[in-house]
Amino acid sequence: MAVYEYKQLSISPSNINFVIEARRSFGWEYISSQEINTSESHLETRNDTLYSVTTKEHYTNIMLRRDATRKNIQRLRALEDQYDLYKIKEEKAIQRSLRLERFFSVKKGVVFSVIGAICIAAAPESAFVGLSFLGVGILFFIMRRVVKKKWDKELDVLVKEGVSYCNQARALL
Repeated sequence: MAVYEYKQLSISPSNINFVIEARRSFGWEYISSQEINTSESHLETRNDTLYSVTTKEHYTNIMLRRDATRKNIQRLRALEDQYDLYKIKEEKAIQRSLRLERFFSVKKGVVFSVIGAICIAAAPESAFVGLSFLGVGILFFIMRRVVKKKWDKELDVLVKEGVSYCNQARALL
């Protein structure tokens, strides 16, 4: 008779199929899911003004089970622990990439370039100021491309690392 271990994960509904497939690699089987939608409202006072603030959450709880007596269970657990650490690294890399992408946004580059062009056109005697703004705008475009390429490469390496853990685990099943 099999002895099962159970795991419950809270995930974004859009990731449910990906997470289930990844966890199957480590011997888990899908049992059930429950979609959760919560909404909490309260009043806040800011500068003598009353505001209604609503916080919403939307996620899915999935329940998984795995035969705890299966062959290679210790190795599967070790690989799964490495995979979980990888997912944390991946999430941090994605967040860092998004922050830098927002910092070097196209809008900022356009704004600086337009201000620079206006300064040059409106007051040729202050061309240095206009060229400075124009240069900063161009620099934003260049840095955005450089940063995006760098983080895309890092994410590619991380994805390959995650796939490697899943493939190693599948080989043990």
